Amino acid sequence: MKALDRAELQRRFPEGVPVQCGKSSSSHLVSPNEIFAVESKMFFLVGPVGVILSFLSGGVFVYSNWSNVLGDDLAFLFLVPIIILIPWLIAYTFIKNERARISLFNRHYI
Repeated sequence: MKALDRAELQRRFPEGVPVQCGKSSSSHLVSPNEIFAVESKMFFLVGPVGVILSFLSGGVFVYSNWSNVLGDDLAFLFLVPIIILIPWLIAYTFIKNERARISLFNRHYI
């Protein structure tokens, strides 16, 4: 279940949020104040893949334009760091936004 804050959970589930136990498969109702947001593990799995892809794409770009590296093409010197940094900046933005949402959810109680 996804909710931006505990008030939204309270509106959607006025009696309590239904939670199912992973071990015994029993379900019970929990107050929204007892629920805490945690970071998604997706970013920790996708992040290293993005880093590897950024280095590979930068390496392929350098290899395919090797004559420009040895020449006097200054624009090439600006393109390689940009190609490598774009995935880093995208990942940083996603992680920063997710941490802000988690902090907002966990900070406010009903």
